[in-house]
Amino acid sequence: MSSETAGALAGAGDGFVTGVAGDARRAQAQFPAGVLEVIEARGDVWIVVERDTLQDLLTFLRDDEALAYRFFSECVGVDYLDTQTGQPCGGRSHRFEVVYNLVSLSGVAGAPLSAK
Repeated sequence: MSSETAGALAGAGDGFVTGVAGDARRAQAQFPAGVLEVIEARGDVWIVVERDTLQDLLTFLRDDEALAYRFFSECVGVDYLDTQTGQPCGGRSHRFEVVYNLVSLSGVAGAPLSAK
């Protein structure tokens, strides 16, 4: 885990990012083997999960009363193809990624979830 990710998990302070980062930590504690990484950048929090864990994680985020991620905002497909090399760009091992954007109805704003 990078020091930036570890800092994101610390979640010191108040406000939107702390609340969502706290939700991400709770999800990571619930699925320690399935949550690969929690990333905080530019005011957003991403939970990177294994494909096999995705359905259970989404169900947990929806059904947990304290989290209440019950609004499915959008699903986005990302293609990381470097058209010059024909390989995934940015040192990634994968070419495609699916991003699920959810919004909590518990009073905390949404947390984008990224599934590899």
